[in-house]
Amino acid sequence: MKRATLAAAAAILVTSCALSGPTRISHNTIDPAYRLNEVFYAGAPGAMRTVVTGDPFGVGRERFDEAVTEAMYGHHFGPNMEFVTDPTDDLNRHYKVVMMFDGPLSTGGRAVCHVSNGVQPAAATPTATPSADQPVRVIAAFCRDDLPLTELAGVMARTGVDDPAFRSFVGQVTMRLFPADNPEAHPDRDGDVFMPF
Repeated sequence: MKRATLAAAAAILVTSCALSGPTRISHNTIDPAYRLNEVFYAGAPGAMRTVVTGDPFGVGRERFDEAVTEAMYGHHFGPNMEFVTDPTDDLNRHYKVVMMFDGPLSTGGRAVCHVSNGVQPAAATPTATPSADQPVRVIAAFCRDDLPLTELAGVMARTGVDDPAFRSFVGQVTMRLFPADNPEAHPDRDGDVFMPF
């Protein structure tokens, strides 16, 4: 259900943004299991595994990975940590962040968390480069193994890795992936539980 919702939101957003201009987050889901203290645990070694797929600006894998992870740094609640695409063995192998650019619209939920380093989904690396007026589709998740603790979908302008707007948007995505609080963890999150004063 989550996967269908995420895919539908991304599809609607891509259509609307082609008409009104891109750069926004359309869908953000936080699993009830998400807790900020788990982010501290996951990032305790000082870095977190990060998988980046796609190359919407045609700058090459290494340059794009570097641009994304640099833009992510410092834009999150939790411990001071780097985001690395070439993780060492001392990092917690149960956690990672996945950032998919121009990935398949049908991708969502657990499918995002199954993406691993060095594996580029076929639809994430199209043979034909989209035109400059087409927004870049972004799907991202913070994963514990194959469970997306947080996930989102959005679009951004197809400008370039040196554009401050690109860095700002990646920073916003990162902040949404690591919120300070989880509304889903509160007993009365839907307003349907009587809470006496």
